[in-house]
Amino acid sequence: MQVSFDNAEYKLYQIYANAYVGILPDEWDDSIHIRNDTNLAHYKLIPGLMSKRVDERDLADALCNTFASCVSAAADVGVQIKDALPPLIASLKTAAQARGQKVFEFLQQPFFTQVAIDTVAGLIPGAVGGVVQAVVGAQVAGNTNNAAACSQQNDQIDALISIVSSQISALSAASAKITAQENDAGDEVFTVTVTVTACGTTLGSAACGATGGFCPS
Repeated sequence: MQVSFDNAEYKLYQIYANAYVGILPDEWDDSIHIRNDTNLAHYKLIPGLMSKRVDERDLADALCNTFASCVSAAADVGVQIKDALPPLIASLKTAAQARGQKVFEFLQQPFFTQVAIDTVAGLIPGAVGGVVQAVVGAQVAGNTNNAAACSQQNDQIDALISIVSSQISALSAASAKITAQENDAGDEVFTVTVTVTACGTTLGSAACGATGGFCPS
C-alpha cells in the first residue's frame, strides 16, 4: 500500500497490527520490510499527562516558540486531532521503544496507526454514538536534536504533546503542521505534522499530511 504524506509518497511498512511506518519507495527492501501482525502492547500514559494545560507546560513563554503553518479543519462530524492524540501517543511511545529509538528520531519517517475513538463519551459532537475507526499519522522534519528541551520534564513525549497542544486551532483540526523552535537555539527549527481521518474518508488536497483514511480493518 502506498500513501501520500507531507508532499511525499511512501510505501507502508506494517511494523505491528494496525501500525505502520512510511518507507520511501527507493528505500524499500522486501527482505527487510516484512509484514508483522503482532499486536502492539500500548504504552501506559502517565496519569494526567494529557490533561495538563499549555500554561502548566510553560512551552511558548519560556522554552519554545511555536506557530501553526498549516491547519485543515475537520468536517462537522469528523474526528479531530485532540480526539486521536492520546491513542497516537500510546502507540508511538511503544513502537519507538521497541525499535530502540527516541520518539523524535522515530518520527523522521511518518508513523500511522489505526485508532478507535469513542463518540459515546462526547468526543465528536454530532456523531452517532459508538466507536469511530480512524487513522492518525504523524511525522517530524528538521533539527530535533534538542526537541526534549521543549518540555519542562526534558521528555520527548511531553514535548510532542506540548507542541501540538500549544496551538488550539490544531487541536480542533483534522490536519495540522506546527513549526517549533527552541529559544536561543539558532537553526534548531523543526516541524510536527499530525493528521487524522476517519476510515473511508479523505481530506484531499487540503490536508497538511496524509490525505485519506486507509484503515486495513
